[in-house]
Amino acid sequence: MLFSIIIPAYNAASSLPETLSSIYQQTYDGYEIILINDGSADATESVCKVFCESHNNTHYVRQNNMGVYEARRKGAEISAGDYLVFVDADDSLRFDTLSILAREIDKCNPDIICFSYTRNPDYSNDPFINPALPSGIYEGDDLAEVRKCLARGKLNSIWGKAIKRNCLIDDLSNTDTKRIDFAEDFLQMIPIVDSARSVLQISDALYYYNCQNGQSATHSYKEKQLSDLTFVTSSLVKIAARWGEETERLARNSIFISYRSTSSVTIMRPKNVTLFQFQRPYLIPQLKLMSLAAPTDLTAIYCSLRQRISTICYLE
Repeated sequence: MLFSIIIPAYNAASSLPETLSSIYQQTYDGYEIILINDGSADATESVCKVFCESHNNTHYVRQNNMGVYEARRKGAEISAGDYLVFVDADDSLRFDTLSILAREIDKCNPDIICFSYTRNPDYSNDPFINPALPSGIYEGDDLAEVRKCLARGKLNSIWGKAIKRNCLIDDLSNTDTKRIDFAEDFLQMIPIVDSARSVLQISDALYYYNCQNGQSATHSYKEKQLSDLTFVTSSLVKIAARWGEETERLARNSIFISYRSTSSVTIMRPKNVTLFQFQRPYLIPQLKLMSLAAPTDLTAIYCSLRQRISTICYLE
């Protein structure tokens, strides 16, 4: 079997049928679907069971709510395909995605195939989205460009890719994990890129990213984002140091960009909580994140930190 398509689902009863429909319409037959129900409280389980009963290539697993990171790992552990394709439960694949990927695998057998995505449900070109890398095959010395791309904070989604199973061995064997709810894709891509010996980038927009999902971590700020981001970026810096001085510098510089993406929020404080009590859970993770950044970014981060403190408001 060439492909295992892994779909983590949490309270996805309304969107999952459309996602599965896009996969069942594929023009290529050599695949299985693995549905991981991550402790949903809605009708996700019923939807999964209905599709499993009518499609013998679809498998279903329910687990306690552990987050999408662990749901994907679980799917990868039980998968049988040579390549793993991760799809979110509210997104979809173009009808010929697997056929195109199979054709490219026959040509050059890459460890990772990266393909573009679009926010248009008809898969038309999105003028605001460009592939992470120029089209082509990257191997040998050219892999440095892939690693630099990841260090810049790009190439950080696990969807929009077909990944050879052996590239996930390091991630699946890692038992030193904690629950990650923000930048979890990035965390998984770090060891995958580190293991890859060839990466193919194609320009085709084969993945529909549903940006209407307001529950996504990228659409809302949560206090845990900073601690998760610190954990993920420390993992990136550690591995980037093995990739060379320039790549490590890019990884540290990208921390400031990541920090800024979480800093433009107004923090609300209840009146019965002292300023110090309220600030501490926000500022400690930020200071830890600052310690990972390049020295040239520290002044800018400190100014941003002070600006955030000044925007703290009271809840009536």
